[in-house]
Amino acid sequence: MATGKALDRKPYAGNPHVRFDEGEVAPAATPRRGSLLYKMHEFSKTAEIREGKSHALSLKLAFISLFAASALTAMADARETLGLWTFNGESGTYACGNKAEFVFSNRVERSDSLCNSAATACPAPRPLRFMTFNIFGGGYWGFKAEERQDRAMTIVRRYAPDIVSWQEVNESWWNSPLFNGMDEYGVVRGDEVAALVHAGADLSRRQPHWVNHEPLMYRKERLTLLDHGLDFYHISLQVEKSLTWAVLEDRTDGRRFIAFATHFWWKRGPEADAIRELNARHVLCRIDAVRRKWGDLPVVGGGDFNCEKGSLAMNTFAQFGYDDAGEVAPIRSTVPSEHGALVRDAEGRCRGRIGKKGEKGHGMIDHVIVERGRVRALKHDVITDEEAIHISDHSPVVVDFEFVSTPVSAEKQP
Repeated sequence: MATGKALDRKPYAGNPHVRFDEGEVAPAATPRRGSLLYKMHEFSKTAEIREGKSHALSLKLAFISLFAASALTAMADARETLGLWTFNGESGTYACGNKAEFVFSNRVERSDSLCNSAATACPAPRPLRFMTFNIFGGGYWGFKAEERQDRAMTIVRRYAPDIVSWQEVNESWWNSPLFNGMDEYGVVRGDEVAALVHAGADLSRRQPHWVNHEPLMYRKERLTLLDHGLDFYHISLQVEKSLTWAVLEDRTDGRRFIAFATHFWWKRGPEADAIRELNARHVLCRIDAVRRKWGDLPVVGGGDFNCEKGSLAMNTFAQFGYDDAGEVAPIRSTVPSEHGALVRDAEGRCRGRIGKKGEKGHGMIDHVIVERGRVRALKHDVITDEEAIHISDHSPVVVDFEFVSTPVSAEKQP
């Protein structure tokens, strides 16, 4: 918990009801290379596709023709004019111009017949990928993390998300290779002691399960962690429900944004609906507080909201300018993300199943939230791979997204 001098120059300093975690903060960002000449040079360098010198020259000429416009407008127009990162809905792939193509994955996959080297990258950053996954607590109803951890790691590496929002990460999962053996990812856990104190917990009565169950992961190759924090919603009801947030910076273009992971109250009925609405308002207030420090950054987040579209909580997000990617992405899944309790088969193995929409215990309650007008959801998918189904009573939800261009000057440099 930040107190005294640590709160100086921070939003709401002196307000006893708002505290801020002093999480790990990355070194100051390097100056942006904003010169259009520099971008043209780097842009054309990366167009080393085998047919390529003429292709690179055409890229340079395209940039020169756009010099009269502002740098940001020119970059956006060039991206559109040259057809970079166009999406093929039938094949589920992005293409860079008419050349290299990749399936929704973290790394660009190229054929040797198209590119001179695997290190060659397309000029514009590829879309980012967000995954949310309620992984089902280790040991719940006898289903240990140890018997499911390899499947979980397989799913993460297969779909290669840049950001992962987890739910139900109890102490068993924290001790697993999922959080200790995937070196390609950084883990955002937050200051649990500070968050518990802020939520009114009596630390003398702290139990082993009083941990952050909703951490974030981020791919270190693509993203840099600048700031982070943790809030518990209501420990008197259930300590397992919380909000983890992070300020991240894209290494490819310097874009900064806020990401969050969360898990809302789980019961049913009007009272439970009202509690989930309060959870949603808590998220919005935290976003506002983070923006007071870091500037008006775009937002993407997700988790198990324990409610479907049209609920009080989801309507609250919509009212304040946030959309469910499953409702606005041009390509989206209709498979329910919740698919019923895990069972043991005749051989004692942990097994799940795909349910039908509307069936009890089979709802679309896991969502990825994108800020309207600033974050564009491109593809929404509920993962139904066999390995995923047999991990949890929820399926992972994966959303590919990109940012709608905004002036860099709108971002605050703290």
